[in-house]
Amino acid sequence: MDFNKDGINKDKLKILQPTKGYRFSIDSILLSHFARPQKNATIVDLGCGVGIIGLILAGKRQDIKVIGVEIQEKLYNLALDNIKTNSLEDRMEVILGDIRNINKYLPSGKFQYVISNPPYIRPGRGKIPPDYVKAIAKSESEMSIDDLIKSAEYLLKNGGRFALIWTTRRFAGLIYNLKVRNLEPKRIRFVHPYSDRKANLVLVEAVKNGGEELIIEKPLVIWKYERIYTDEVLEMLR
Repeated sequence: MDFNKDGINKDKLKILQPTKGYRFSIDSILLSHFARPQKNATIVDLGCGVGIIGLILAGKRQDIKVIGVEIQEKLYNLALDNIKTNSLEDRMEVILGDIRNINKYLPSGKFQYVISNPPYIRPGRGKIPPDYVKAIAKSESEMSIDDLIKSAEYLLKNGGRFALIWTTRRFAGLIYNLKVRNLEPKRIRFVHPYSDRKANLVLVEAVKNGGEELIIEKPLVIWKYERIYTDEVLEMLR
């Protein structure tokens, strides 16, 4: 499919999102294709935004269910609309809530898979978007990486998996925080904007109470040249 201005093929998924400010990025699409949910898994998407990751996963896999958690009411309402528009009410739901209080909404140790495309700009660091909704989606002001990992550990059953996309600038800290919470990194894939550029993002999948055995997958390159995606990325968008 073609990657149009809205970020996804309207013939397969119809996505409602704000016309200005926050709009989901290709990061969510990369993560949804990196994820490997177990058969018949119930997936929790922490900070789900308008629901894009869950919509892609539920659209590809008939055997899975997705529960999104989103703190911003505007995005929560759009996620509800997207679920209904794409007729996925039987396999998707979304909770309006703060993941820092995840125990108020969901039980501990019951889920096979947790996924997240979290904000990665520390408060006071980097350029924060002026739009409030977009700022929360990009900055850790409402959800730190520690909050996220703590919530993932709480939700996952033993052997459950946690997948996320993260900035390489803070990669070492991510690995440390995962291991502290008994989430053992198992698969890592670095993301490069061009083949001759250093990686700026990394995809990680960890297993709760897993043993020390790590696979570094081949690099993922986004652009063949300016405005032209690589064949692998184009295949994700079809």
